[in-house]
Amino acid sequence: MMRLNGRVAMVTGCGGERGLGRGIARRLAADGADLVLIDVAPKGTRVLAAKPAGAWGGLPAVAAEIEALGRRAVTGLLDIRSARQIDDVIARALEAFGRIDILVNNAAAPPGADRVPVVELPEEAWDVVLDTNLKGTFLVSKAVARVMLEKKIRGRIVNIASDRAKVGTTNLAAYCASKFGLVGLTQCLAMELAPAGITVKELIAEYCGGMLDGHAFYAYLPGGASGGILPASMGDIPLDFDTLQPYGCFIGSAAVMILSDRDRATDAARNLMQFFSEESCGQCTPCRVGTAKALALLDAPIWNQALLAELSQVMIDASICGLGQAAPNPVLSVMKYFPHELV
Repeated sequence: MMRLNGRVAMVTGCGGERGLGRGIARRLAADGADLVLIDVAPKGTRVLAAKPAGAWGGLPAVAAEIEALGRRAVTGLLDIRSARQIDDVIARALEAFGRIDILVNNAAAPPGADRVPVVELPEEAWDVVLDTNLKGTFLVSKAVARVMLEKKIRGRIVNIASDRAKVGTTNLAAYCASKFGLVGLTQCLAMELAPAGITVKELIAEYCGGMLDGHAFYAYLPGGASGGILPASMGDIPLDFDTLQPYGCFIGSAAVMILSDRDRATDAARNLMQFFSEESCGQCTPCRVGTAKALALLDAPIWNQALLAELSQVMIDASICGLGQAAPNPVLSVMKYFPHELV
């Protein structure tokens, strides 16, 4: 099924022969999208300077591959650090297709003089990485988001981060900083562009492209690990402050997590309690002992619901911080909304 028929996708950093961008563009075309193919150089930037350039045809070759799949493609050279160049490319894309539905920010600075200890890191090398990976993504996202808003397009913006967006690494200060920042930028974009009050069903259908083939929407966590768990039948509740409290849940970090019919809410609650047990600082007994005891009860073949409810209330009332107070929420949600899993 060509589920992206009629959609237009813009992919940055897709002129390289072996890069992610080329593969992303081809997959989008295979799903029916027309493509705006962007790179800073006709053949992309080589990840390793020593890697031979070869006879690769660059952006025109990627465009030919897209057209071979029956889709249309336009190409453009663009330094994503330049707002003027971005505006020019977007104008060309709109002239060709009239819309942009998907943006994949794949372009990134190649390894270079930044791969040294911080005390040896040249300011110029730092600037190249941050300006490309973070500022460039910001500029392209800002420009494309404006088009989406003006044309009332429920689009998608995909930013390519890294496991180095979570953990720092020696000799990668600029790269790690750019990817840490990219995660924050992505979260801000999500909260600003997906309006407060949207329902999870709207979020799935209009912003996420629906559930994966073979999966049905079963349940969701509306507010991260401690925000509780609700069934799909309650997917029409607005996701906003003060809208979820009547159901024993809250918006929390606004990090919505979706469970399909291949998942179990009991498994999710058990995994979350394991997380809370490991994250507990141990300062107060209700949290330190409570999370460990709750985890043991959840590992039992049959949940002792009366004891879990009593333990949860003690943790809520007596824990000194939010972790211990909110840790029981997923368990309480399961007992309230998923009793069929406990039979």
